[in-house]
Amino acid sequence: MKKKLLIFLAAIVVLFVGALIFLPLVFEAKIGTLLKENVNAQIEGEFDFDQAGLSLISSFPKAKLILEGVQLKTVEPFEGDTLFYANALSMEMAIAEIFKGAGDPIAIEDISIEGAQLNLKVNSNELVNYDIAIENSDENQSSDEATNFSFSLNSYSIRDSEITYTSNPSKVELSIYLEEHLGSGDLSLSNSKLDTQTRGLLSLQLDSIAYLKNTPLDLKALIGMDLEQNRYQFLENRALLKGLALVFEGEVQVKDNHQEIDIRFEAPEADFKDFIGLMPEEFV
Repeated sequence: MKKKLLIFLAAIVVLFVGALIFLPLVFEAKIGTLLKENVNAQIEGEFDFDQAGLSLISSFPKAKLILEGVQLKTVEPFEGDTLFYANALSMEMAIAEIFKGAGDPIAIEDISIEGAQLNLKVNSNELVNYDIAIENSDENQSSDEATNFSFSLNSYSIRDSEITYTSNPSKVELSIYLEEHLGSGDLSLSNSKLDTQTRGLLSLQLDSIAYLKNTPLDLKALIGMDLEQNRYQFLENRALLKGLALVFEGEVQVKDNHQEIDIRFEAPEADFKDFIGLMPEEFV
């Protein structure tokens, strides 16, 4: 009796392991195609990736979808430019999500990005390359044409990545290299708090003057997010910029045609030499 029980348990284990190995081969093409179709249906641009893979072992008891060579290209007048590129983008979800039908939303819980480049631009006519979302309306989308992906994010991470912002009208060039940026919180709620940690390098040039150049940045920020009102509050925030400790608070209110920004900085522990260390070489 004991021998039969052991054989039965061994067979269950073999079937379970086999399912973890072979199920991804069945579902990875489905989920990758579904993601590509849904993103492209909601943007004016082109979202694509080189390869998609699904794993049920490395992230068990969750499923992990890994996209390699992810790219997002923009449209006129920035046609051909790459707005976003990533060597790898990983998304974790409950295993049950991969069994959902084509019309059911698939909830993404965790996102990891490696080796990414985000290029934000404002041209001479004050047009931006990142305004690519298609506005929903009764004319172009019916109520039953909802997206098949939703985000119930608990955490995200970005590593070895860079964000650049270039504005021709204001002659601003900003670059943030993210050695590591981590965020956690229940982002599925309309009102939530996002706890973030950032380590990287910051460069800032205004009108051909380099105010910061690969300056070490260490930031811990707790951000209150009201997604219904598009209001973001800086609650408990502390930055270390090349030895200069900064504490800041305030909020950003995103309006239809503009943004209202009210942010205040303090340096309670700084002395004069800390500020001298941040001055551009032209002024020293």
